[in-house]
Amino acid sequence: MAASQIITCTPGGEEKHPSIADEDISEEGGDPFSFNTWIDDNQLHELKDIFLTLQMTTPSKLHTGSTEFGQLMRDPRVLQKAYLIPVLMDALAVLKLPSVRHRPNIVFLSAEEEAAMTRLNE
Repeated sequence: MAASQIITCTPGGEEKHPSIADEDISEEGGDPFSFNTWIDDNQLHELKDIFLTLQMTTPSKLHTGSTEFGQLMRDPRVLQKAYLIPVLMDALAVLKLPSVRHRPNIVFLSAEEEAAMTRLNE
């Protein structure tokens, strides 16, 4: 017997999907990605159901060149929350730069501090 998927609706008529994005997703050659963490980190809770409806839950779908992105930007629910579009664009930009998510800490030293570090390491 094939597994069935249950989708319920909120009183406002929005679809509620099962938590298909609760687990970390690791795309081929990529770092683990948690859709829910990405939503939380970027304060995009108001758009979460739209992302789920469009199946935009992986880095390969969360970019401005995807077909789903065009659908997202035309969705009236997004247009009603246009104030979130700059937040969304910033969140998508960070996904393009995986090194930003896992960049080592960088510390800038003055010339005096650098000289002191050099003396310590000798």
